[in-house]
Amino acid sequence: MLDGLPKGITFDGQVGDFLPTGVFVHVFRHPNEKPLLGFLPRFLFAPGFERIAMRGLRIQVQKKGFDPQKGLLLTMQT
Repeated sequence: MLDGLPKGITFDGQVGDFLPTGVFVHVFRHPNEKPLLGFLPRFLFAPGFERIAMRGLRIQVQKKGFDPQKGLLLTMQT
């Protein structure tokens, strides 16, 4: 299902847990559906995001790719 989503599609997301390499983001496809979990690597953050990032922050992200082993890869860069 996630693999079939077009690259570059924009989602509303909510910052979850932090890792040294990036953040997990809960991605909302539809308001009534359970959110999907994606990963936003640090090198794909928008400029200045690391200064304001906190758990629960609402952000917009785009699908960068999908790896069956790692899941949904996200970006904030266009």
